[in-house]
Amino acid sequence: MSNLKSRLILTAIFIPGLFVAIFFLPFLNHLVFNLMVIIVIFLASQEICGMFQGKGISTWPVFAPLLAASYGAAVYAESTGFLIPNFSLYWLIGIITIIFMAGIIVRDEKKMNERLPLLASTIFVIVYPGILLSFITRISTLQEPSATLLLFIAAIFANDIAAYLAGRFFGRGKALKLPISPKKTLIGFIAGFIASIGIVLAAAAIFPWAIPLSLWKAITLGAILGVLGIIGDLFESALKRSSEVKDSGVLMGGRGGLMDAIDSLLPAAPVFFYLYPLLTAGLFQ
Repeated sequence: MSNLKSRLILTAIFIPGLFVAIFFLPFLNHLVFNLMVIIVIFLASQEICGMFQGKGISTWPVFAPLLAASYGAAVYAESTGFLIPNFSLYWLIGIITIIFMAGIIVRDEKKMNERLPLLASTIFVIVYPGILLSFITRISTLQEPSATLLLFIAAIFANDIAAYLAGRFFGRGKALKLPISPKKTLIGFIAGFIASIGIVLAAAAIFPWAIPLSLWKAITLGAILGVLGIIGDLFESALKRSSEVKDSGVLMGGRGGLMDAIDSLLPAAPVFFYLYPLLTAGLFQ
C-alpha cells in the first residue's frame, strides 16, 4: 500500500473518531478525548525513548513514559475539579523529585557513566511530549471547548495534509534539501501555512458564536499556527535524522510512528492555549 493511500485511510478513520469523541462525548470535560491524549502521551514517549536507545543513550522505556502520562492525567484531573487547583504543578515538582531520587540510586558503580544521559533523556520525555501534549487537555477547559478543540486540531492537521499533498504533487524536483529534512519543499510549507489560515478563517466565518474572531485575528491565529505546525514537523524530523531513523515508529502503518502524526501539535498547543483567550476576550481590537 502506498504512503498516500495509508495516509488517506488513517485520515478517514481518525478524523471522524476525533469528531465523535469531542462533539458527542463531552461529559466530564471530554473524558474520552482526554483519555486518548493521555494514552498518546505514553505511546509517543515510548517512541522517543526508542530513538534514544537507537543512539545508544540510556532511557527508562516504561518508567519515563509513565511519568509523562501521569502528568497528563494530573492536568486532566485538575481541569475537572477532581484535584485542587495547580495540582499539576505540584505533581510536576514531584516528578522532578522522583527523577532526582532515581538518579542517585545506583547499585553498580560501573553504571554511573549512564546517569547523565539517562536523566537527560527522561527529562526530555517529560517535557516533549509529556508537558507539551498536556496543553491539549488544557485547551478543553476554554470557552466552547468542543469547537475550540476542533479548531486547533483542524488547523494543525490541515497544515500537515496540505503540505504533504502540495509537496507530493507540485514539489517534485523542487526539494529544499534541508539537512534536517531533505525532501521538504517550499510549496509544501506555503500550502500548509495557507491551509491553517484558511481553516481558522472558515471556522470564524461559519461559527462566529463559537469562534468569535475578527478577520485580522483569525488571520493572525492561523498564521501563528501555520508557522508552529511547520516548526513542530521540522523539529521531529531533526530528531529522526539525529537518531538515523526514517520514522519514529510503526504504530501508524504507512504513516510511520505516532510522533510522525502528532509532531506539529506539540509546539502549537501551549501557544494556542495562552493566545486564543486573549484574541477572543477583546483585548486586541
